[in-house]
Amino acid sequence: MFVIGSSSKAKAELVRYDFTGTVTNAFDNNFADPNVLLYDTVVAVDDNITGYFFLNTSATPYATIDGDVAGSGAGYAQAVPQGFRFQINGSTLTNEGAYNAGIVNDYVPVLGALPFESLAISDGEQDTWVSQQGTQINVDGNLEDGYMSLQFNDNDATAFSSTDLPSTIDLADFEIASGTVRGTRPTGTGGAPFSYSLDFTVETLSVTAIPEPGSLAVLSGLGVIVSTRRRRR
Repeated sequence: MFVIGSSSKAKAELVRYDFTGTVTNAFDNNFADPNVLLYDTVVAVDDNITGYFFLNTSATPYATIDGDVAGSGAGYAQAVPQGFRFQINGSTLTNEGAYNAGIVNDYVPVLGALPFESLAISDGEQDTWVSQQGTQINVDGNLEDGYMSLQFNDNDATAFSSTDLPSTIDLADFEIASGTVRGTRPTGTGGAPFSYSLDFTVETLSVTAIPEPGSLAVLSGLGVIVSTRRRRR
């Protein structure tokens, strides 16, 4: 378990996380041309996906919650332009300039439940749930209704010590590390809306601490990179 303190937040307000993963599910409703997602990009199970996200650890929460029994959670707006990205088979998905980060610590929702912890990064709209930061994602330079997210779940409740955004993440602390993409377009087969989805596991994660926010153009010359790999189940 690592401790999140005010000193670490002061030293690294902006943190970049790069990941690699593997597609576990790919679906679209265009039966004449299956697995064509993301503006004519073919996506299939076992394909590789890469990406990154930034966390501004100095952000203040826009919402907080308490567990019915124990623990707490917080949501943070992350206003980092192009700070959340997935890339697969030549297609790129990015946020519109703002996205969400949510964290829960030692959360026990009901009596008898085991405590758990999680970190989620998300942007866009999934099903009927409307994001705090808008309903669209950018797919290969085109805005469309969609949703992209990463989820890290720790069923041992040892990954975090507070609901502050972390300045480092050890992938081995999480039993579940996964991502999701959902999207729709106005027309598809037979005039019906075209919809698609893909799910993937996160296999590696590297962390780059950036002492001074706003220096995105010189990322390669800043910080310390620590590589981690999710533990086997």
